[in-house]
Amino acid sequence: MGKASVAGSYIGTHVIEASVSNNAIQSGDDSSGQIYSVYIDNTSNNEAMYLKIFEAAGPTLGTTDPSFLFSVAASSTIQYDFPQGIDYTTALTFACVKENADTGTTGPDSAMIVRITINT
Repeated sequence: MGKASVAGSYIGTHVIEASVSNNAIQSGDDSSGQIYSVYIDNTSNNEAMYLKIFEAAGPTLGTTDPSFLFSVAASSTIQYDFPQGIDYTTALTFACVKENADTGTTGPDSAMIVRITINT
């Protein structure tokens, strides 16, 4: 059975929003659920950036492999949509880095906006 939607969003969802200006791990959710969209605003940075999403309450950046890795081009925005939802099984945390590698730890030079739409 599919989820009911209203005006492009799913009933029961909420949005995690953060302004990420360093490589610190951001807390998103402390339970299981589904991700329905990921929006990344990288207009303040002149190089590509990467959003790492972890299914862990206390990941170590550069050591813990991300569950999901999303890219955004320099000076741009992007939105990834998952109409059927992508399941995550434990806590949801995230960080932004410059390197396209599991081991990347260098944070953005300027703040990025991240919005993750979830249902728990």
